Amino acid sequence: MRGYLALVGCLVAATPGVRAESFAWAENIGFLNLDATTSSSVLAGAAYSRDHLSGFVWSEAAGWISLGVTGVPGPYSNTSGLDYGINIDVCSGRLGGFAWGENIGWVNFGPFLEDVVAPDGSSPAQARLGYDRWFGYAWGENIGWINFDDQSVIAAIPMPLDITRDGVTDGLDLLAYLDLVFGSCGRADVDEDQSVDAFDVSLYLSSLLG
Repeated sequence: MRGYLALVGCLVAATPGVRAESFAWAENIGFLNLDATTSSSVLAGAAYSRDHLSGFVWSEAAGWISLGVTGVPGPYSNTSGLDYGINIDVCSGRLGGFAWGENIGWVNFGPFLEDVVAPDGSSPAQARLGYDRWFGYAWGENIGWINFDDQSVIAAIPMPLDITRDGVTDGLDLLAYLDLVFGSCGRADVDEDQSVDAFDVSLYLSSLLG
């Protein structure tokens, strides 16, 4: 136990790894930037909490797309325009709820009905967060499918080591990650091989201590 606590203690100063890419692709409106900012910082990119998203995505063709109504803490009920946004299943990473764009209307992140087929043929279509990137698809009635699943256009999650999403990387993140591992949660799949195992734990620890 002492050795374990010592390991946790030395993680406080660890530097999280970050993927540089931050884009999704929509056939009808082109690239969407999940990490866009303005000079005034009034609007900023996607913001990640453990169980919901907030912030904005930028499209040159469609303008700003809100991932959660401003001023309402998530998770969201998605029962009205006053309480909408994208929720995250902490274990699986599956997304659900609605985003809103002034120029394009509602964007549905699921859950979708069983017979809704994604562009890649998977059914039902779904959007989810993995360990360090987005996967799957979202649907907008006015823009069609948004693709987060293109290996050449990766929508990365910043600071993936920060499992608790509190802005720092420390022993609490290790404990939260191990909780995901013991629950066989998809968000613990660091190497993206569709299984959660010792290799994932090794990769996480290597990054955390690196």
